[in-house]
Amino acid sequence: MEKEVKNPFILGGYHSADYFCDRESKLAALNNHLHNERNVVLFSWRRLGKSALIKRFLSEKEKSAKIEVIYIDLLASRNMDQAVELIVEAVFKRFGRSEEKSISDSFSSLMQALGLSLSFDPHSGHPNFTLGLSGKKSGEQSLRSIGEFLSNRKKQVVIAIDEFQQVSRYTEQNGEAVFRSFMQEFPTLRFIFSGSHRKLMTAMFSDSNRPFYKSCSMLALGPIPRTSYFPFIKRHFNEDGREIGDDILKRVYYWSEGQTYSIQLLCNRLFGLGREPSMESLEELINEILEEESPVFSNYFHLLPKMQWKVLKAIAKERRVENPLAKNFLRSHELGAASSVSTAIKSLEEKEMLAWEEGKYFVHDLIFSRWLERRI
Repeated sequence: MEKEVKNPFILGGYHSADYFCDRESKLAALNNHLHNERNVVLFSWRRLGKSALIKRFLSEKEKSAKIEVIYIDLLASRNMDQAVELIVEAVFKRFGRSEEKSISDSFSSLMQALGLSLSFDPHSGHPNFTLGLSGKKSGEQSLRSIGEFLSNRKKQVVIAIDEFQQVSRYTEQNGEAVFRSFMQEFPTLRFIFSGSHRKLMTAMFSDSNRPFYKSCSMLALGPIPRTSYFPFIKRHFNEDGREIGDDILKRVYYWSEGQTYSIQLLCNRLFGLGREPSMESLEELINEILEEESPVFSNYFHLLPKMQWKVLKAIAKERRVENPLAKNFLRSHELGAASSVSTAIKSLEEKEMLAWEEGKYFVHDLIFSRWLERRI
């Protein structure tokens, strides 16, 4: 039984289709790719609703009598061992229990093949996997055992691996090659790879010198158009007996630049007021949000080198900058030498504080960008 939703503008995860806006074309594209036995790469900038889209898609597939799904988030992983542990946890959560709620025989066999033993935290009930007497298996051996287990399922298994760019940062040099072999060795499994670091994900799948080169269909996720988002927002306010004006919706969308999380955040706050929103109340909420984040953002000033901070402020003021090394840009923001700015930009991109799209640079964290604008 689903829990009652008190505020329809969900800020984290996926609840149900009723609280999920649009993405019909992307859902259709995902369905088409998997129906025709193509693996997919879904990539976007952070906070555009990528993970929610995947979970929405998987929830629909799960209703099928012919498909089973697994969702894995690799964001917390730093090496192959941690990746394998996260995958095993996801497999256990989905397939580890028998109908009698005990550990299934097939999962017990998988644990034996992986050289792992399973126990449960007495307080949280969370599963803990520890090395058995047979010792640790390599990442390649572990993934092969997992692949054999999943391939032996009666239904087709769809595996969604989120934040897949982490694999390129693993301490092991061959992480990408190991996962590529995993995908190739088990052609009956379908994969959705996704990641929020657009530059890294694009390089992983489009660089001819890397293992995943042209191995999957690419699917980019952009902002939800106003023509879809405005009716969605209005419907939820109307169902609560309230109205929200087009002028407010336009201000929300403009301030958020179409970013799903920021739109949801503002609408969540507006809905939470319990009355019909006004432009004045919207501006008050924007100020509140920026003030709440101020302690975190202020600390960046002390953590970043002076030039990187100046570059962030300059780009935030312009919002989108085509050539941050242009003389006019350097002069107007008193940035100094182009070589110093170039070095700062490279470092900020590595830290994912600056992003580049359609030929222009912008501050990746939109709320941080808006906060910087107020302090220029």
